[in-house]
Amino acid sequence: MLAGLGAAGLWFYTQGLFFGPVSKAFGVPTSEITIVGLYAVPLALACAYPFGRLVDHVGPKRVAIFGIPLFAACIAACALYRGPFWGFQAILVATTVLGVGAGPTIYTRIASAHFVLARGKALGFTLAGLGLAGLVLPPPLTLIIQSGGYRAGYATLAGLALLALPLVLLLVRSDRAGDPGHGQDDKGEPGAASSARETAGWDAWPALRSPTYLVMVALFMVSCIGTTAIFVQLSPILQSHGQSPLQAASAVSLAGLGVIIGRAGVGALMDRFFPTLIAVVLFLVTAAAVSLLLVPAASGLWLISAFAAGLALGAEGDTVAMLVAKYFGLRSYGQLYAVGYALFGPVGASVGPYLTSAQFERTGSYTSAVITSIVLLVLSSLLALALPRHSLEPRRNKIVAANHRTDAALADSG
Repeated sequence: MLAGLGAAGLWFYTQGLFFGPVSKAFGVPTSEITIVGLYAVPLALACAYPFGRLVDHVGPKRVAIFGIPLFAACIAACALYRGPFWGFQAILVATTVLGVGAGPTIYTRIASAHFVLARGKALGFTLAGLGLAGLVLPPPLTLIIQSGGYRAGYATLAGLALLALPLVLLLVRSDRAGDPGHGQDDKGEPGAASSARETAGWDAWPALRSPTYLVMVALFMVSCIGTTAIFVQLSPILQSHGQSPLQAASAVSLAGLGVIIGRAGVGALMDRFFPTLIAVVLFLVTAAAVSLLLVPAASGLWLISAFAAGLALGAEGDTVAMLVAKYFGLRSYGQLYAVGYALFGPVGASVGPYLTSAQFERTGSYTSAVITSIVLLVLSSLLALALPRHSLEPRRNKIVAANHRTDAALADSG
């Protein structure tokens, strides 16, 4: 639940509800609001690495104690600000960038430190909290915005964001419990097996340059653009089809349910099937579901589109994590995952909503945006097919193995 009160839950899953009211209040097109995400991307990329080092150095709990109030203050500033629109844009940029102090990096790091044997399940439940925010918040928040305006909505979000602080103070006892540096073997006992798994795999620089890694990052950047183009803009898209704001908010809640199921269900499937096969099927099914938004007369079918968009969005994070581990091992897992996420996460989540707004303002319809999303999802499936369906043995491991064979042969001959 704590992750759902942070930037990736509370902020991301509710922004589409504010586009219309804020656009009307300031007299600007929605693209001027969604483009803020693009402004924030360079700052977010620049802050990602030093922020990660700060979390590792001082601990996630200490960072959260300062990050949560800062994030809540930024949201409160959205409610209190009454100046020109460029100032409001600056506040949105600050909220996006400073929200990292209340984001999933904090909570997944805490979960990793406190769970070893059940770390995968712990991370899955932690990230499922993001979808919980998308499931629960949209309908009541829509009613608040309708009755009190967007300022009341932002004030509500600020209060909810601040609620995470006492929960962290009460529930998180230590940053260091269950130190993952002291691994366990398959029987749950400290031993060499865990240490071997942690050190096996690729070094960071060769992996970052490998075609497989580059295609993988491109795949999830394209899929993220395609899914967020629909997910974040779902409320205005459905309202353009004649749905009421409350009905549109209910669809966003259903998409949040899709995120929860996507994170939990895909993880179980990846234990039986290679992740790329799951990605191919998932993106094709999502593309077919999104195409239902092109049929405005088909009552109720938009619910399928909403659920599928959430399902795909929820599955992306788990699939990336699994592919990095399967392809490149755990030696440089943190660096590879962090760099990949910084490249496709902020870019995709910013470009997708902006493209939808820009296409709507140019054409007066969301049809071209929906078609663009479908094309991107199909392209994502093709990129997934291009990835190998087996683990990659790094060149370094091959050299070591060859040296061992040579030494063994010399020993036998001697």
